[in-house]
Amino acid sequence: MPEGVINFDAIIRQLWGDAVKGVISDFERYDKNALDALDHRDRPDRHKNIREWLQAYRVFRVRGIATQKDKITDAVLTWADSRDRDRKLDGPDALLAAHENLMKSVCDAYVHDSQNKRREFTSLTSKALWLCYPGQVPMFDSYAQRALWVLAKLESKIGAPSTDESAYRQFVSVWKQLYERYGAAINSLDMRDYKYRVRVFDRILWMIGKDQYTIPKG
Repeated sequence: MPEGVINFDAIIRQLWGDAVKGVISDFERYDKNALDALDHRDRPDRHKNIREWLQAYRVFRVRGIATQKDKITDAVLTWADSRDRDRKLDGPDALLAAHENLMKSVCDAYVHDSQNKRREFTSLTSKALWLCYPGQVPMFDSYAQRALWVLAKLESKIGAPSTDESAYRQFVSVWKQLYERYGAAINSLDMRDYKYRVRVFDRILWMIGKDQYTIPKG
């Protein structure tokens, strides 16, 4: 058992069932249709499905973006269609490189405001990147980020990222360290036919970091 202030192995096991239930619900309501649309260029409703998926994941809440949903959706689809489907995003550097590349496409599609201010779409890009590589990419989320910063302080041997790095690089650095450290527990638990373990781990972090206090069932 890894040494630390908390027993995160036990926390993972305690929250796993509810986390799997949550991601399966999301998959049936949102993800399944979007993943299918991304992989089938001939679908007539493809653009609409991806835009609605991004909307469901609340990435269009940034001020001034509401009128540019179609342009951003087009940028995501263009990047996704040109991606290397076999690309390995097996570390923070690889994840950051893919994230920065996709975010450039999104930022280039976005029409700047009257002050010509360039926006950073960190959360939006991470979610769109997950849609392109659902088995490899963690989603950047404020709740998950909050959980990671607390866990990093309580866990021994978790290296703190440099504050000079981008928000997403800091996020995936800590995320990867925890995911790999507790890989044995993560890989041993029942997925109930759901494919993407990274999303279950994301869900656990989200459950820990969200504002509301809830008691897991069971």
